[in-house]
Amino acid sequence: MSAAKRTINHQEIKRWVERHGGHPATVKRTRGSTDVGLIRIDFPGFSGAGTLQPIEWDEWFAKFDEQGLAFLYQEGKNTNFNKLVRRNADEARSSRAAGSPERRRGASSARSATARRQRTAAARSGKATTARGSTAAARGSTAPRPGSGPRAASNGNGTRRSRGGKGRDFEQWTKAELYARARSAGVPQRSTMSKAELVRALQNR
Repeated sequence: MSAAKRTINHQEIKRWVERHGGHPATVKRTRGSTDVGLIRIDFPGFSGAGTLQPIEWDEWFAKFDEQGLAFLYQEGKNTNFNKLVRRNADEARSSRAAGSPERRRGASSARSATARRQRTAAARSGKATTARGSTAAARGSTAPRPGSGPRAASNGNGTRRSRGGKGRDFEQWTKAELYARARSAGVPQRSTMSKAELVRALQNR
């Protein structure tokens, strides 16, 4: 009889069990509503009949890892020897460091899903920022039409003041704006005045 091998690798266990015609199972009387119970490997036609209940591999391996078990088995077609034993310190460290293949795949899938959610959130945030920026730009691009109202001009000391009225800096106005102001102020002969004359006339009113 060959020496027993020992493993905690899920795929290695699954291949050996299925190659020998077995399947994952639990002891019926130990199974609860939220606990899978005591796990076993059942080989139909042997002593497990009536006492064991088939379960899925993911349930079996979850309990296998939760209880810190290792799997002993023998190679060969004429033997189905297997035994569940406690993991040794090296196996426990290896399991915590690397995890089983199924756990690694699950963790990878979880990380991928998290990355996808982060990319989606970033894309949505970027679109919202662009939309807000476009709205702000559109608002900032709206400028008053020439002559539609008083505009600010420098008074020489770095401050700004509104144009229009006595003492205002009409020299910065266009002739069209000056003429419109002169008309509203009732300046006579405004139609024949030059820009400078319109400025003087408005400053003197």
